Amino acid sequence: MKGYDTDRYAVLSADTALAISVEFSGFNAFWLGVRNKEVKLSLDMHSELVHKYSRWRDGRQELCRTVAVDDLDEMLREQLDGYGIRNLNSSRDSLQLLLVERSHKVLRPSIDSLSFSFADGYGLYGEPTVSPREVTLYGTEEALAQINELNVKPLNITGIDGSRRYRLVLEPVWKEFGDVYVSSEYLTLTLPVERFVEREYSLPVIVEGADTTVNLRIYPDHVNVRVWVAQKDIPSVSADRFLLVANYRDILNGSQRLKLRLARFPEGVRIRSFSSDEVQYVIIK
Repeated sequence: MKGYDTDRYAVLSADTALAISVEFSGFNAFWLGVRNKEVKLSLDMHSELVHKYSRWRDGRQELCRTVAVDDLDEMLREQLDGYGIRNLNSSRDSLQLLLVERSHKVLRPSIDSLSFSFADGYGLYGEPTVSPREVTLYGTEEALAQINELNVKPLNITGIDGSRRYRLVLEPVWKEFGDVYVSSEYLTLTLPVERFVEREYSLPVIVEGADTTVNLRIYPDHVNVRVWVAQKDIPSVSADRFLLVANYRDILNGSQRLKLRLARFPEGVRIRSFSSDEVQYVIIK
């Protein structure tokens, strides 16, 4: 049988054998030696030939799947094609697969045991992603109640010099509880990595919220900012994509020096240092 999740559903019972009477023409049966031939049926449980229903027994929902043999004559003939079939009869009128749905629990595995470092000049370009981010456990309610966390096995990745995918293996704690299954024993970690180069930009200091009636002078009025830029982004990263600001509220609060911050900078750029993180000011009356 195929087409059902063997982790999610337990098989309570299944018809595994079916006697089929086949009448052949001519000498085909003698020549091909099919007197006691075993015929294997491959049944897709998502097929429209499968009749689905459910029932409750002993407080559990049993999902039943029934396949009518009369509907499978065409399939049987295809599997025995070439043997010269003249007539085909079966000893039963149905095959039955009885399933029961296991309880389930969804957990988000921890990757705290993972560490990685980069080769010189390389770094993350964007956010790492993990897939699947959640894993489903199937089993009895009693067993699932004892499993409250999943962790990946420790892994130390060094010298990363490009975007990579890594397979993370889960600690198989569910195996301690017998009839418990997991939707995936592995996670895939994707690290977007680029080569970075250092660049320096001279940026004007802008005072946010300044009173336009006040004659304000900033010293210095330009500050050098040193950053890391992904090598592929160098042509598109220019000084006008940065915004270096001080806040006029600090002046109103009596501060003698104004703190600087980058209010805007290109995505993916890493800020390294400022030639000065504060500026002085003079109000000319």
